Amino acid sequence: MEKMVLWQSLLSFINNNPGHYFIMGDFNAVWFEHERMGTAFSNRVARHFNNFISEASLNDIPLGGFYFARVDDTGKKLSKFDRFLASDLIFRLPNMEAIALDLSIADHRPILLRQGKLNFGPIPFKLFNSWMKKDGFEMLVIED
Repeated sequence: MEKMVLWQSLLSFINNNPGHYFIMGDFNAVWFEHERMGTAFSNRVARHFNNFISEASLNDIPLGGFYFARVDDTGKKLSKFDRFLASDLIFRLPNMEAIALDLSIADHRPILLRQGKLNFGPIPFKLFNSWMKKDGFEMLVIED
């Protein structure tokens, strides 16, 4: 099967070239049966796909937006074929997320990889010198 040959080639490359990796694409395979609707699920393909991900030490970046990235013309066949996989680098980049966008002209939703917003806590108080020159500023501060 061609996809298994590709996964084995990717695994061989990763094992022979240590580093950090992002791999994105239409893997034409899913991890679990609930990631497909209206199409046949293959335990064997899922097992090989899961083994590839595990052996390559890759992590699935959770998909937000729409759950299914692939939708056929009738809207009855849905699959989560498209995904971002990342090495442990993902744990060094906080709030990394993948977002499935609206369906356009293709049968696959575009997926955006981005670093989500970081929460640095409350916004610090700011005071501009020009405010102190405004009439009534001192009374406003005293009253509140």
